[in-house]
Amino acid sequence: MKKNNGFILLEILVSIFIFSIGIVSLIKSLSIVTRTNQQVRNYTLSALITDNIFARIRAGEDISPEFETQMAGRKFNFQVSEKVLTNRLKQVSVKGLWYKHGQQTSTEFSQVIPAAE
Repeated sequence: MKKNNGFILLEILVSIFIFSIGIVSLIKSLSIVTRTNQQVRNYTLSALITDNIFARIRAGEDISPEFETQMAGRKFNFQVSEKVLTNRLKQVSVKGLWYKHGQQTSTEFSQVIPAAE
């Protein structure tokens, strides 16, 4: 009786099919990670710019209520609003807007800051 030491064609096709399912899943996961990374990057950039705005307001600089800036190749629009809480404190809200794939995305941060004397 002759012993078969090799793989048959069906075994090879099944292994290629299983391998291709794994590769497709890996590519899908990579695209999700890349998209999430871009979202986190935009939120981080918006938070950095917003923190800079708060620091400039605390330093006494007048900030335009609406302005546009660019950072890391991304264009951001910001809206700044102030609400007087007491004669010594004001609440400053900064809303950052940017467009991604034609859809508007935004962040909003608020801080209580000493009012200018």
